[in-house]
Amino acid sequence: GEVVIRQGDIGEEMFFVKSGEFDVYTMDGKNEQNLATLCENDFFGELALLFQQPRAAFVRASANSTEATQLWTLNKANFLEAVQSSPLFESTIEYLEEKYQAENIWSFLSKLSPGQIYELAVTNSRPKKMSVSFHSTLS
Repeated sequence: GEVVIRQGDIGEEMFFVKSGEFDVYTMDGKNEQNLATLCENDFFGELALLFQQPRAAFVRASANSTEATQLWTLNKANFLEAVQSSPLFESTIEYLEEKYQAENIWSFLSKLSPGQIYELAVTNSRPKKMSVSFHSTLS
């Protein structure tokens, strides 16, 4: 299948699987190590954007896909704008960086579904300190 991202490349976008299957793998010399198969509603490429590190793995259209492979892309500028404008994402990324360290984050996140990543974000994000005031409209 066609290679979408290459291990070691600089990431300028992330991808969302619209249809078909995509294989995630790494190369250690001449040995290929399969990490995951992604399908509809999965996403990849976010780690290179989040941590501004080279791509952690290869991703290619799966030769075993029974339907046409289609992707949506989100470029780096739009991705960072969305992440930076969301306190939930910002605190989740800080939490993940602290807990798993950037070099271990790929193996951790690659085993999670998008729903599990969302759950992680919701349950483990730490709110920023903020002051809140309430005003009563009742007399």
